[in-house]
Amino acid sequence: MQRRSEIWDAIPALPKDRVWVWSSTYFPFINMTEALLRLTKADGYRVAYSQMIGPDNLRLENPLAVLPYVFPRIFVTNKARHSAHHFSSDGTPVIWHGFGAWTRHVDPGAEGSFGDCY
Repeated sequence: MQRRSEIWDAIPALPKDRVWVWSSTYFPFINMTEALLRLTKADGYRVAYSQMIGPDNLRLENPLAVLPYVFPRIFVTNKARHSAHHFSSDGTPVIWHGFGAWTRHVDPGAEGSFGDCY
C-alpha cells in the first residue's frame, strides 16, 4: 500500500493542490473520512470522495458499490477501454444501471479526455 501511494504521489500530472493520496489501510481511512466530512461541513465546506478503480473492479449493474468503500463518485481508469463489455459497438461507453448517457469532455490543454454520467 505504501509503495503504491508513493508511485501515485510522484506523478507530476496529479494536481497536488486538488488530489491527496492516502497511504494507509481501510479502517483508519474510514475514520478519517468521517471526521473530515464532519469538520468541513461545520466550516461550510463540502468534500466529496471518489475512488479510482480499474475495470476489474467495475460492476456495470451497480458501479458505485466498490467494496469496502462506498462513495458517491468513482473514476474508472482508461484501462477500461481494454474491456470490450464496457463499450458499445460504436465505441461509446455502455450506460450503467441507474445512470444516464455519457458525456465526453475534451480539454485542449490536457493529454486526454474524460466522460461523465449521472
